[in-house]
Amino acid sequence: KCSHYNIWFNNGGLSYPVESMFMNTDPTRATRGMRFLPAQDTKEGMPLDYELWGHSPDGDWFRMAAGEFSNIVNNPVWQTVPCTPEKVDMVRLDFPRVTSGTRVRYEDVEVLYE
Repeated sequence: KCSHYNIWFNNGGLSYPVESMFMNTDPTRATRGMRFLPAQDTKEGMPLDYELWGHSPDGDWFRMAAGEFSNIVNNPVWQTVPCTPEKVDMVRLDFPRVTSGTRVRYEDVEVLYE
């Protein structure tokens, strides 16, 4: 899914110690958040917490939002991660805690623009 995004993952290396999803964004538009649809066929790999990071044109990462996906295990519907709109060329969605397993599982994801 999400074929119109360039998505890649880091599974807890030295630079990023947690499961992370990286996505290129349109740097000419202000990113105002993300939407995340968890896996529908299993409870394994469901993210419980998130941190949304933006990559600025000057090369620095900054945190745009952080929080918890409320009741995601029992109600695996679209989760919205809102933030103050910022022009960034990439976003990183970190998942500090998952239900079980070593990989985050998901059905779909999308970047929200102004």
